Amino acid sequence: MALACCRRSSNWIWIGCLIGLAACFIGLVAYQYWPKAIPDHVRFAEGCKFLAANKLPEAVAAFEQAIAINPQHAMAVFYLANAHQRLSEQPGETQSAINGYAQLAITGYTKAIDLNSEIAEVAGDQEESRAVPLGHELADAYCNRAMLLSDTGKPDEAIEDFSKALSLDPKHAKAYCGRGAAYRARCFFDLAVDDLTEAIRLEPKSHEAVSQRARSWFAMEEYDKAIEDARLAIRLGAKGGYDFRTLGMSLLSLPNQQPDKALKYFNEGIHPNTGSATEFNAELAQAYFNRAVSLDKKGKRTEAEKAFGEAMQCDSSYVNRCNQYAWITPVPSNGPAGTTGMAIKPDPELFKRYRHAMILLEGRKYHEALGEFSNIVLDKAGEGAKYADAWIGRGSAFLENGSPDSAIQDFDQAIRLNPDLANAYCERGQAYTEMGDYRQAIQDTTKAIGMKPDFALAYLHRAKAYLEENRFDRALADLNEAVKLDSEAVKLGPDLEHQARSMYFEIYRGQGSNHLAARCWDKAIASFEKAIAFDKSKATQFNLQLVQAYRERGFDHAKHHEFEEAVRDLKKAFELDRDNAQNHRLFGLTCSMIAQACHDGGMTADEKKQLESAVAHLKWAIRLDPEMEYQLRRPLADAQRNLDAVSAPANATDHTGI
Repeated sequence: MALACCRRSSNWIWIGCLIGLAACFIGLVAYQYWPKAIPDHVRFAEGCKFLAANKLPEAVAAFEQAIAINPQHAMAVFYLANAHQRLSEQPGETQSAINGYAQLAITGYTKAIDLNSEIAEVAGDQEESRAVPLGHELADAYCNRAMLLSDTGKPDEAIEDFSKALSLDPKHAKAYCGRGAAYRARCFFDLAVDDLTEAIRLEPKSHEAVSQRARSWFAMEEYDKAIEDARLAIRLGAKGGYDFRTLGMSLLSLPNQQPDKALKYFNEGIHPNTGSATEFNAELAQAYFNRAVSLDKKGKRTEAEKAFGEAMQCDSSYVNRCNQYAWITPVPSNGPAGTTGMAIKPDPELFKRYRHAMILLEGRKYHEALGEFSNIVLDKAGEGAKYADAWIGRGSAFLENGSPDSAIQDFDQAIRLNPDLANAYCERGQAYTEMGDYRQAIQDTTKAIGMKPDFALAYLHRAKAYLEENRFDRALADLNEAVKLDSEAVKLGPDLEHQARSMYFEIYRGQGSNHLAARCWDKAIASFEKAIAFDKSKATQFNLQLVQAYRERGFDHAKHHEFEEAVRDLKKAFELDRDNAQNHRLFGLTCSMIAQACHDGGMTADEKKQLESAVAHLKWAIRLDPEMEYQLRRPLADAQRNLDAVSAPANATDHTGI
């Protein structure tokens, strides 16, 4: 009996062990294949660890399991999207895989944002107690989605998302940088610079922000600032050839071009980590060409010819530009057989007709010239329609006849026939200026200068466009270059001096107005006086501005107890406009200040003289402008009382003797 009982107990033990083993096996299987067997926060924590270790596929799996356990886990949705975004940035992926991961990331960020909004709307409900909302990650969700939208060519949507991120976190440097880049892509360069400047303020070592701002400055033609930022970006660690390109092209775009330095930076940019040589062909060609022109101007033709050869080797389109220099042996282009890439040479009879039309144009017989050029380009039986110079001539005639829109069409045709005619771009730029499209005018004249760096007329026309945009410093630099080049080469024409003097007057007058508005009195006066020097007959047009500058500077001197300078400036204003009530007002107030200083120093005689002058000027100011009585009543009473206290009332002297 006892033996039987033992056997039955042993069987039950074995059965218990088997059940235990089965339970363990089921638990392991559940742990591996049934995510809900583990809390969502555990899976989420695992995903974060994988993400930190850059184990992206494992992170994706863990976050997906956390979401399967708790669909209201907005944080898990956000970090899943982040993992997909990082997968799209992995090197070695195919373009289709990159696009796929990017789209998954965009969808994920959108889901996280929407889910967070839903959680906020039903906050407090018991059924939503397991919800995990976003914190500061909400701003990151908008910012990251914006970056992906920007990369996929949707800058407007990206700008909207970056703005939302910044409304949530005003110190989000990454969002400022991203929005600045998006603004640059949309050609809103001033807005781009503002955002990128703020990004740099928040993160001074942000290479991307500095690099983007350098390119924005270059697009705005602020070349000095572009150079400064490009150099800083290179010091911070250039991640591509853009920084070297920006620096090199800015050096080529300065009024005093520096092609040798530009070549140095372009060559530095040709590196496995920055860019290949072929990617820099256009920039190298421009630098070699500009260097060649510079050497040619110095008479170093052997070195210049070598540089021209380098330019043509880098970019075959430079053949035509180089062939414009007569002393170079013409180099055939890569065009159809029998062509040289130069403008088509007309037959002698056609050229004779063209020269006759040009004589009419140069003789200011614009209507007759227009008819002659039209006969040439519309002659279908001949070669006139293929003669680019004739189209330029007719365009110029249209322009002089007051039809810039028709002129632009003719210049377009000339450029289609020969894209390397600098004169066509220059003339079209002038036509765009006449049409009021100054931005396009600047682009065209800049193109002409790039083709022919010693093109004085192109500098002159670009200066006009800059002047119309009130960019006076740029206009002045170009006008100076045009005048310098004109003095070194063939004269542009008998009216250039008149044009230049008129433009100098307008530029300095505009500069003076800007300085006056900015309360920079010294610069305003200097600019106005330079303007008068160029055209004294127009001095009265802004006499009041010059008077204001002297008057305000004088009173500013007085407030700082610089009385000699104050009297000098106020007398100058008084001489220019003796019947201006403001001149008398400030002169009277200044004399009161001087009288007080004399009183403090015990100089009774000078004090009396200044008080007499103060009373006379203040009374005259009120006489000229009765509305000033209210503001001058107190100063006048004080001056009169102090004068009476110094001595017996003096014989009043009229202000005209002052």
